[in-house]
Amino acid sequence: MKTITIITILFLGFHMILQGDEPANLQFAGVKYHLASVELGKDDSITNEYVPAGQNLDSWTTLIAVRQWTNAKDIGDAAKPWLKMIRPLLTKDVKVFNKPDSGKDDTDVVFEAWLAAPDKSYIEINLHRFVKEKGSDGIKAYQFAQKVLISGGKSDPSLFVKNRTALFNDLAKLQISPVKKKE
Repeated sequence: MKTITIITILFLGFHMILQGDEPANLQFAGVKYHLASVELGKDDSITNEYVPAGQNLDSWTTLIAVRQWTNAKDIGDAAKPWLKMIRPLLTKDVKVFNKPDSGKDDTDVVFEAWLAAPDKSYIEINLHRFVKEKGSDGIKAYQFAQKVLISGGKSDPSLFVKNRTALFNDLAKLQISPVKKKE
């Protein structure tokens, strides 16, 4: 019986590797996330969005997204359109951080962007890492987003600020292949 169990586990593991399947769940900063959305773009991009267990795309408090632009040659091909899209929503200037070990070729860059929700009910704080990964086509982006509710015209981003360094470190460790369809 033990041999059958081991063979089954090995078979399933090889199946996942050969098919390129990613789990529908991931853990980030101590929180379990589940795959909530898969979107295929007209530009051949793939976007997977993960939200905490028990939440959905309407009720999320934090969100992890993985995007891949298979045709992009450098980070600017992916980052420039994203920056143009978010510019009208910015509540403060975007900060840019190069990963210390990425060298001078800018193959791993993190943007910190604070965006106002369209209805002004919250601020969405984003850490958006654009990276050219070895062995992967094009450019990937890993996003951590946190909603900070606004009450009485004020918000309290202190939890994000307190955890910023740990979030940067966790974001730097992500290496996920996006899936093309939700199971």
